[in-house]
Parts: sequence; C-alpha cells; structure tokens
Amino acid sequence: MQHYSHVVCGGTGRGRAALVEKIAELAMQVHPTRPQLVLRHAVPASFALLHEARADMRASNARLMAALAALLGPAALQEQVAALPSPTSQQRAKELLAIGPAGR
Repeated sequence: MQHYSHVVCGGTGRGRAALVEKIAELAMQVHPTRPQLVLRHAVPASFALLHEARADMRASNARLMAALAALLGPAALQEQVAALPSPTSQQRAKELLAIGPAGR
C-alpha cells in the first residue's frame, strides 16, 4: 500500500485512478490486521487528491473516501478531515463524504 500511495500522491499519468482503486481494495484487506497502515498511507493519499481536476480521479477518490469511512467509521474520518490545514480541503473532503461514491 505504501508504494501505491506514493505513486498516487506524487505521480502523473492515466494509471493513477486504477492505483486509487487498488488502495481502496488493499485498505479493506489490510485494515483488520494493520489499521495503522491504512491511517499512515491510504488516508493521506485520499487527502492529496482532494483538489484533483480530472473526473476519473475525483470518482476514484470518492470511492476511496467511502471505503475509508466504512473502515474507520465516519467520526474517526471526520477527525482526520478536521486536522487538514486548509479550509478548502476540509470542505471538499466533507462534500465527498456527504455525497459518497454513488453521487459521482
């Protein structure tokens, strides 16, 4: 998961949306045994994509945020959102959590 999140955060290209989907899958598999791994890599990767302009990346990030909310619980994810430094980022994250993957 670490390598995928690094590529998603710093990389470019068409494959990033697929990597975001892969991070969501891995988070679901890994969280029961290693929840810290999800907090350390999947959550920051999702937050790094909040200002992404491409529609496919926004949709993939919405699915990742929904998976993280299901795993961590909405309250725990809201705490992570509240810790974001930018009010714009906080607002976008809240919008993604409210809309969920079906609305994208």
